[in-house]
Parts: sequence; structure tokens; C-alpha cells
Amino acid sequence: MERGFVSFVALLHLCSHGPPPGDAAPPNIIVIMTDDQRWDSIEFLPSLRQLAEEGVDFQQSFVTTPVCYLSRASFLTGRLASDLGLENTTQFDTSGTIAVRLQERGYVTAHFGKYLNDYWKRGAPAVPPGWDEWRVFRDRFGDTFGLDSLYKNTILSWNGKFVYQGGYSTDFLTDFTLEFIEEHASQPFFVYLSYYAAHVPLKPDERHLGTLAGVAPERPPSHGKRDRSDKPRFLREVVDHSTPEGLQTSWDLAWQLYLETLLAVDENVGRIVDRLRALDLDRKTVVIFTSDNGFSMGEHGWLGKGVPYEESIRVPLIVWAPGFAEPRAAQEMVMNLDVTATIADLAGVEMETDGRSFVPLLKSRAESWRWWTRVIPIDYIWYGLHNYRGFRTRSFKAVTWEDGFVETYDLRRDPYELENRSAP
Repeated sequence: MERGFVSFVALLHLCSHGPPPGDAAPPNIIVIMTDDQRWDSIEFLPSLRQLAEEGVDFQQSFVTTPVCYLSRASFLTGRLASDLGLENTTQFDTSGTIAVRLQERGYVTAHFGKYLNDYWKRGAPAVPPGWDEWRVFRDRFGDTFGLDSLYKNTILSWNGKFVYQGGYSTDFLTDFTLEFIEEHASQPFFVYLSYYAAHVPLKPDERHLGTLAGVAPERPPSHGKRDRSDKPRFLREVVDHSTPEGLQTSWDLAWQLYLETLLAVDENVGRIVDRLRALDLDRKTVVIFTSDNGFSMGEHGWLGKGVPYEESIRVPLIVWAPGFAEPRAAQEMVMNLDVTATIADLAGVEMETDGRSFVPLLKSRAESWRWWTRVIPIDYIWYGLHNYRGFRTRSFKAVTWEDGFVETYDLRRDPYELENRSAP
């Protein structure tokens, strides 16, 4: 699939942004982003279920590039990863990120948690422009896969200096956030709170370890599908991660640990909401909860992300804004680039993005968001690792891989992507 086609798809979503609704002061904005969280994990997390019931729960939310670094760069800039030139580089232009635009607007800004993979090779401990407060993981390979990983007792870049921070990271990152909110309650603030859960290696806090024992994952028809002749070459050749059946107990344990890392996230999201209410900031604040990408748990024989299937590209997205949003379960299709566009729209800043503000959807169903008008680009171009480009609509998905292999799926009749209609 040619680059020009995807760029054309992206142009469908370009937008400029005007002032915030009415004459109200711009709202405080908190983005809470998890790592590798599937959309179907919310049912196990009570605080997030409540957040979804009280806010707008976007049940058809997708990322355009389902891998951590590229997805996060896209969120910060509002641009497709391929448009950022990231396929063979380790850095992108940070001079025009959403943080820079909000800071120019008068927001005080903070980033706590995960910035980008291998930040230590991307300028650490230097602080990119746009951030007033900066406490992010150093994120060396040894940090990520060491004894405690980034879950516990790690090194932060704290406003440009390396600092050791003890404790469970989901908890202390939330502590930072609560302190920041209280300190800046009288002025517009923007917080980007980026937890490490539920990334591997899975390390729940001791208080949650074992609490979900016996909770087995649902296994859709695509799980353990042995015949992968209609899938791309690299998937036909890799070991089927969902077999043999003797490993199924390990799969169940992985799902349990995965959810248990998210229990700390769930508790801490509840802490943030409670503090906003206690400070009388709940009706002045927009909280956006989402993830950088999903995660395949054996569907089509694959473990991880980086593939164009639903488990990898579909993510939770909840917008909680009691002073503005009307609670509902939204079925309109949205993507991560829309989150950036929406933040700019809410704040009343000018920012060209490849997304589209969904502010109208926070009030009601918008007629302009009919399902047949939305095309979600799928864009994975990075270091020659099984690259592909494609798109998803409400009922159809098409992907062209680097070697020319094509996948198409009728999602109405085949939601589990079992039958590639373009297979040779």
C-alpha cells in the first residue's frame, strides 16, 4: 500500500481548533495512559468501570500504530508515526508537542512516568520543551528487565537529574500527581500520567499478588488457531505462542498477573478522582484514560503487540468530565490521534493534527460521526520489522504488508479475523 494512500486517509482527519466551548475558562486536563492494556480488561477493574459509567466510554477506540514508542510519539504530536519519520530514527521533533502548545496557552504542565522506550538513549536526563515538571523513567534495558523492572525501585529523570525513587511506581507516580494537582489547583494544569502497567515483566504489588487467582482469560476462536496459512509470512513462521496445550496453565497465570498489575492502576485512578472531588475540581477537569496499545494473548498464535489485529490496535478510552461530558457508552469510532486533537480543542489552542476533535461526542451523538464517514489508518513502519499499512472502517479492514501480502476482513461477519478474504 502506497504512502500516499495513508496520507490521504490522514487528511480526512486534519483539523484546526477554536476556543473552548462557550466563554468558560479552559479546563484542567489529566491524561492517564497505561502500557499494553487491552480494551476488554476494564470489566475486572471497579474504579475504571465506575469512571466509564460516569463518563463517556468510547467502546470503539483504536491506536494507529500498536507499539509503545511510536504510539506515544503520535499522541504527543497528534501525527501518524510515518509522518514523523520514525521508521529509521530514534527521535522526533518535540518543539510542537501538545505540551508545548498547552504551556503557551498558560497551562502548567507535568509528565510523570513513562516517556519513550530507551529514553536513556534519546537524550536522558534532558527535559524536552513544554514541561514544567518532569519525573519520568530513565528506561534503560536493564531497568525494564531487571529485578524490579519499572514497577518498583527505579531511576527517574527528575527535572533533568537522575534520581533513585523507591516504592511501587504506580503508587508514587500517583503521589506526584496528587501533589501537583494540589499545588496548582488555582490555575489551568495539564498532567500526563503514564503508568508502566501492564507491560512485561508482569510484577503486581504484593498487596494484589494472588488476588485474582483462577480468573482465566476468555479465548476467542482466533486463540490457538493452528492453521495460519492465510496470515503473513512472519506469523506463519513463528512458534505458535498459544500452544501446546500443556502451556495453558502458564497462559492463565500470565492473564492473572496482567490484571493484578492493573489493580494498582485502578486503585490510584480512584485516588485521583476522589482528590479532584475533595478539591472541588471535578467539574473543572477533564480526565482521559487510555492505553498506548493493546496486547495479543495468543490470538492468531501471537504474543505481544505490533500486529494489525483487534487485540493489538484496540484500547480503552474513557473521558470523565462531570462539568462537561454527558455519560454514555459511545459506539463512534475514534483513535489516539483524536485524543490529541480533542485536548487542543478543549484548551483552545491551534495545533494541526492527523486527528479529529471528538468534543461534540462528549455532549451527544454527533451526526457528522456517522460510521461510514470514519476511516482509521493503521500504520506500522519501523526498522523493517514486519512493516505494514492499512485502514479500518466500522465493517472492513485492509492491510498490505511490506512483502506485498494483503489481508482483508469483513468485520461484520468475521469479527475475530479468521478468514483473510485476500489470501492466495
